[in-house]
Amino acid sequence: MPFTCEYKELPAQPILAVRVRTRVEELPQTFGQWYGAIAGYLGELGETPAGAPFCGLLQYGYADLDMGIGFPVAGDLPGKGEIMPARSPAADTPPACSPGHTASWAWRMTRSTSG
Repeated sequence: MPFTCEYKELPAQPILAVRVRTRVEELPQTFGQWYGAIAGYLGELGETPAGAPFCGLLQYGYADLDMGIGFPVAGDLPGKGEIMPARSPAADTPPACSPGHTASWAWRMTRSTSG
């Protein structure tokens, strides 16, 4: 069976995310804390995620990971505390990347200053 790779066009997507710094050995706790906090906040708003959660490394160092962690959402929502609204721009995604991966890198460049 032949193997085919194709780019996938992703539309612009609103997201709620946090930017955190952590250590590699603290990743399970960091993911649990922030995915839980964002999901809880979505519940307070009466909303649900519009897709899979994502994370993206903005800077890598074993002892100092700079990361974006969040969820795509259905529309523009307000932020709360460290949870920030943003929008990932429309993009062509390489086949080895998930939609979440693309959203997280886009978030770094298009982070909202409102909310």
